Amino acid sequence: MTTYYKAVRYDYGSFRNPEFMYGPAGTVVTHPDYDPKIVDASHYLSVSVEPADCTGFQWRTGGKDSRLLVVEPIGDVRIPDPDHYPNKRAVRSLRVVGELPISVAFGPNGEQVTAFLEKLSGLTGGQWAAAYAAARAAARAADVAAGDAAWDAARDAAYAAARAAARAADVAAGDAAWDAARDAAYAAGDAAWDAARALVVRDKIAPEQFDILTAPMRAAGMEF
Repeated sequence: MTTYYKAVRYDYGSFRNPEFMYGPAGTVVTHPDYDPKIVDASHYLSVSVEPADCTGFQWRTGGKDSRLLVVEPIGDVRIPDPDHYPNKRAVRSLRVVGELPISVAFGPNGEQVTAFLEKLSGLTGGQWAAAYAAARAAARAADVAAGDAAWDAARDAAYAAARAAARAADVAAGDAAWDAARDAAYAAGDAAWDAARALVVRDKIAPEQFDILTAPMRAAGMEF
């Protein structure tokens, strides 16, 4: 039996249209302008068969954790865009039947991802300076003749491996989880961005790749 998921704002509003509301268990929601012939998401309720691939997912909205609802479609279920969003389903109506911790929306390593993101706001200016210095020091190490280019190449290679892992068909953490981790860490800078996204696919990349992406944040005193 297929389980369906819907990520929404902390107040049950839709990410796409905050005025369109879902609700707690028992709530029935129907799209007022449903059209099965139209692919555009403004004409159906969007749900996912994978909790870590809910399109539009944001970790927090209004400074509060978003919600991951378990829902039950009412009526027909279709795949509106199988090429680009294979986990997405379109329905006219649904019933909310439960809720999961928002960490589940980041995939199998979700608890690690959210724990990391929670800590970012508590880092001091000195810790951020240490993270930046560690990133640059890695590039300028005496035995690295290519300097910044070598560091950037190593980082890019590790990043590419992580991205490939996120896109692999057998990875539960889909693009939505990957992008949400990026967006949540974006304000904290590239070092936090790299570490957050590495955590999403930690079990799918090599330890040395994970170490490259998290090294600056470890220099800031964070443990992984």
